[in-house]
Amino acid sequence: EIAAHLGHPVYWFVYPAGSYDAAAEAAAAEAGYLLAYTTDPGSDISSASPMAEPRVRVHGSDSLAAFAAAVS
Repeated sequence: EIAAHLGHPVYWFVYPAGSYDAAAEAAAAEAGYLLAYTTDPGSDISSASPMAEPRVRVHGSDSLAAFAAAVS
């Protein structure tokens, strides 16, 4: 539905509320996603775990310096 709405394929997935396990990772891969993001903190994307990538949480109150520190 999202791909049809956007008019192009969607290759990235974010687990709802960050909840995932091995079965969810397998389902995301089988659905054709190339990367899936968790709510686990981090900024290093790894080819070893493409279906369980961490992400940097950004809050509206964060300064640019705080964001830069989080992704460095």
